[in-house]
Amino acid sequence: MECFWALCREYETILKFASYLLGHLNGTGGDIDTAPKFKEFLQSDHWLSFRIIELDKAFDGLWDNYGRWTGVEDFYCLGELVLDAVSRHGGYATMLDDQMFVTIQ
Repeated sequence: MECFWALCREYETILKFASYLLGHLNGTGGDIDTAPKFKEFLQSDHWLSFRIIELDKAFDGLWDNYGRWTGVEDFYCLGELVLDAVSRHGGYATMLDDQMFVTIQ
């Protein structure tokens, strides 16, 4: 469990800092050309670039529903991105009733 949560925290941190950059770009008009290295990274085949693009889409979906959020469940898509990144490296969590089972391969 400690290893799984450590992986989750690392990916949360990576996606949090990516969120700051995405928010900054959106706040300055959304011109990705103002961050050429970030643009180059997002256009690469790196597995993390896909996750950051998905993060941006999740934020778009959240903002599209701003004012109509019904609860914290509306933000689960962000946690799912973290779990998806962890599973990319062999960490899987499954829920059975109120218990979580972790497998690390």
